[in-house]
Amino acid sequence: MAKLHDRVAEVQERIRRRSAASQIAYLDEIMMMRQSPDSNRRQISCSNMAHAAKEAGAHFAVSPGTTQAVIDGCEAADLPLLPGASTVSEMMHLLEAGFTTMKFFPASAAGGTSLIRSLTSPLPQIKICPTGDISAISAPEWLALPNVECVGGSWVAPQNLINAGDFAAIEALATEAASLTG
Repeated sequence: MAKLHDRVAEVQERIRRRSAASQIAYLDEIMMMRQSPDSNRRQISCSNMAHAAKEAGAHFAVSPGTTQAVIDGCEAADLPLLPGASTVSEMMHLLEAGFTTMKFFPASAAGGTSLIRSLTSPLPQIKICPTGDISAISAPEWLALPNVECVGGSWVAPQNLINAGDFAAIEALATEAASLTG
């Protein structure tokens, strides 16, 4: 349990160090932290994830997929959520839950731009933020789609720059990414 606490504290500290504009609580990262008594897998309950992220100063949460527990935990923590989905059924479920903007992950592996383009007619109210194998080179193709609001990708904050604490370089990459258009 001490390792779990240390890992949660580490994630909270990384979130605190980010500028207000880039503070994001990655629920998928935090979710993998609770030690399961049956295996070496790590997960924590959504309520704990959302509250830990909120306490660390996160302004909103992002999830790779969405369960009712993720939604409930974020609501309980008063933490806005960008819910994740990778299938049309999951997107329709999120619409029923009141979400019109959602993360599409893993974007390239789950159907890419052709899948998202095909949703413009049957589900025009959905706005997508694709993540997963998105790069500065592929982002403009995604951003050209009428139902894509933004894109996400680790190229904006590479692990080596995070580890080095080079937030000026990350800010430069984020500024460059913000100027991308479709």
